[in-house]
Parts: sequence; C-alpha cells; structure tokens
Amino acid sequence: MSRRKRYQLPFWHAGRNLGFALFLFWRSVTAAAPSATFNRYHCLRDLMPITERGVFINQRKGVEDPFVVNNRHLVFPEVESGEVIGFYVYDETGAWHYDAVESKDGKQLIKDLKFDSSQGILELVAQPKGLETFSMTYLPGFNPKEPDQGGSVMLGSSVLPVVGAMISRPLPPKNAFNNPATAYESDLRRWMSKHSSGRFPADDKKAEIKKTMRRLSLSGRGDAWAPLDNELKLRQQWIRTHNLDEQAFRSFTRIMDGSCKRQGQVQSSSQK
Repeated sequence: MSRRKRYQLPFWHAGRNLGFALFLFWRSVTAAAPSATFNRYHCLRDLMPITERGVFINQRKGVEDPFVVNNRHLVFPEVESGEVIGFYVYDETGAWHYDAVESKDGKQLIKDLKFDSSQGILELVAQPKGLETFSMTYLPGFNPKEPDQGGSVMLGSSVLPVVGAMISRPLPPKNAFNNPATAYESDLRRWMSKHSSGRFPADDKKAEIKKTMRRLSLSGRGDAWAPLDNELKLRQQWIRTHNLDEQAFRSFTRIMDGSCKRQGQVQSSSQK
C-alpha cells in the first residue's frame, strides 16, 4: 500500500469521528518529513476561513478577534475590562505591540482615547520596519449594535402570554473593538451623531466623516507573539474536535502541505 493511500484511510473510514481523523492525518503528514516552510503568521491566516465557525472569545487571553489589514498585516485588539487598551500587529516576520499614540501634546494611552467629533475616525499609522507604512482605523467606543434607547420594551401577546408585559431590554453581545473600516456608513453616522457634542446629522450623507491621523507608539513589550501563538493553538484544537465539509477539508489538506507544514511543535522561539 502506498503512503498516500495509508494517509487517506483514517479520513474515509472516520464516519462521525472526522475531527479526530483530521488530527491523525495532520500528525502523519507533519511528521512524515522535515520542512522549513512553516510560518505561523501565514498558517493562522490560512486557517482562519475554515475555522470561522469556532467560538474562541472565552479562550483568548486579553485580546479579541484578529482581523486582516491591507492584506498584509494581522491585528489583535488588546482589551481589558471591556475597553481597548492596545493593538498587536503582525506580518510574516515581525510582531509589534502598540499601547499609545503620539500627538503634538505628547503621548496618549490608547485606553484613554475618547471619541471627539472634531477629530472623527482616527487613522492609526506606524512604520514598524522603517519604510512600509501600516495603517488602520479606530473609533473609540464605537458599537454599531448600540440600542437607540435603553430601559424596558413592550411585548405583545404573540410573544408573551400576558399582553403588555414589561421586560428588561437584553444587552446585545459587545466587542470592545468594532472596526469602522468594515462598518456600514449609516451605522457610523448614526453612532457619531448620537455621541457628538456638536451638530452631526445622521441622515445627511453629504456631511463629511472626518478622519484624523495619529501615529502609534510601541510599548516595548517582549511577548508580542503570544496572542498569535495562542490563537493558532485554539484553531488547531478546534479542527481536531470538529467536522469539516468537503471543501474545507480540501483547503485544510492544502494548508497543511503549505504554510502550516512543519516538524514538531510550533517554532515560536525561532521568529522572535
């Protein structure tokens, strides 16, 4: 029997145990031959689409969902007590942690940034490698799911047996960071109008949404790779315990023969 057929047998005979079979397949492929192609940044980026069904919010340590910026950088918002306090930024060879921005008045911690209608959306920029510019948008406090009104809501008899029963309005799930770059313009205008100290008409599409540039400031933290390494482990573990459809499985096998192909454990120390 050829080696290729031997690798396929666990998958075709796995039945309901497809997740475990994928794990065995993964281990057999990665242990078969040494490879220098492993890159944890590319590995995580490639695994993200096929593991998007996973819920990792309670397993992360001080960060929220990673997202891609300009198709070149991966960003993790750093959070504490429901507030954004920094950003971890990655490319294929580097990791940086930013916890402040620079302005003419000096440094200001990201956790202290507040929405200012005169500044609008903040354009956070950095040059971690000296030449190439990294840029992302940030709107402090922005929550597109923020209700227009608080308090109680009235439900009819079609929902509750007692007509006119009063219940508390449930709080919607909230991320500390909501990316204005991917938000609907109507949500941005509505939120900025509600929180603006001046006049900002939410329904006036001609009203300019201001942007102000702020340069990010490095924190000097030494464990900047930790969130990415932890995220990679969480998604690897999710694949071991969940079934993949045929298309996702094909993507998975391609990834494991490419960016995630490695020998032994994640080589985190080699890229620090």
